[in-house]
Amino acid sequence: AREREEQYKSLLAEYESASKVVQRSTFVHRIMEIIKNIKHQEADIRNIIEDTRVVQREINTATEVLQRAHALVDDMVFREAKKDASMKDAYVQLTQLHNNFASLTQNVESLGRVQKEIRELEAKLEEMASRQMDVDQIMKDIEAVNVENQSLEAQIKQQRRK
Repeated sequence: AREREEQYKSLLAEYESASKVVQRSTFVHRIMEIIKNIKHQEADIRNIIEDTRVVQREINTATEVLQRAHALVDDMVFREAKKDASMKDAYVQLTQLHNNFASLTQNVESLGRVQKEIRELEAKLEEMASRQMDVDQIMKDIEAVNVENQSLEAQIKQQRRK
């Protein structure tokens, strides 16, 4: 609590000593920086989405190859199991292995969905937390622009009187 009080006092002193007249160029510069950052973030997001699509295609391809291989091995072992009793046990184990692998795959996919939801919720939480700060900053900026507008209006009125 004491640290916050000291921080508040130092920030208040800094605020009071800061120039109260804010130039429009400062606001334009801030806005341009924000736009630049947004464009950079959008490019990053596009890259991540493309990477995700590539990985998903690779996963789909690997899954298809695995399914074809399983179908081939399943067919071969099944034919041999009809002829040889010891192969029946191998066929049962192959089927069990396939079922276990399918279950494992479903669990991994579920885990991925849950982790994605967690990331999305964390991102929303961060966005909501940052919005409050952004609203406060915007309100301060609007007030500064209003003050500057009033100052400019007063200057214009003075020049018209002369």
